[in-house]
Amino acid sequence: MENDKKIISTEPVLDIYTELQDKYYEVRCKRDAVSLIHQQLNTESNKFNKIIIFLSLFTGFLETLKFQLDLTNKEKYGTATTNTAGICPIFLSTLIAIISSLIKFKKYPETMELLTTALIKLNNVINKIRSLQECLHYAPLTETKKTYKDVILTDYRNALLEIEGSIYPSIRHKAFIKAQYNIIKQLKNDIKYNNKIKKILNSNETTIIGIDEISNDTEDKNINED
Repeated sequence: MENDKKIISTEPVLDIYTELQDKYYEVRCKRDAVSLIHQQLNTESNKFNKIIIFLSLFTGFLETLKFQLDLTNKEKYGTATTNTAGICPIFLSTLIAIISSLIKFKKYPETMELLTTALIKLNNVINKIRSLQECLHYAPLTETKKTYKDVILTDYRNALLEIEGSIYPSIRHKAFIKAQYNIIKQLKNDIKYNNKIKKILNSNETTIIGIDEISNDTEDKNINED
């Protein structure tokens, strides 16, 4: 007689506290990465805009100088000077048009707008995760899991679509590495700070920690400056 075979099926146990904590750092990393990309694009856009403003003002200065000094008078200044005075404003205007076309080609405003939308959605997810973590010990477990599944994960997926649709994978990869490095460094500094606070509170004698000691524990170089 053959032995009866039994198949036991059990659902995976979801530790909502650990899940929320893991999801919080995952979303925070993506939020910081998108913020870094937005900062880089904003810096590049501002740099081009400053160049355009400088060239525009300098072109106006040359036009005024040409008019006031009558630099178009060949008999007074010669052919070389008058030709230079006539060509320089045209050259600068052409250069301004080239830079403006480059900005439009790069689509800085459109890309930054998409990134801003993604940042808003990611911040919204982070706020909801924090709110759920604060109410974790007071709300029913089934209600908490339902909120996590129906609200937080839905908003998280929508935010991911914004990120993946507006940023190239290679750029995302570099930004994620920087964001992960910053978060790990911040957590390490927080642990050192908390340990020093506990040491002071648990000691019988008054302990004074100078600002130089705290500064020496932090790294001088920041990943954003690389």
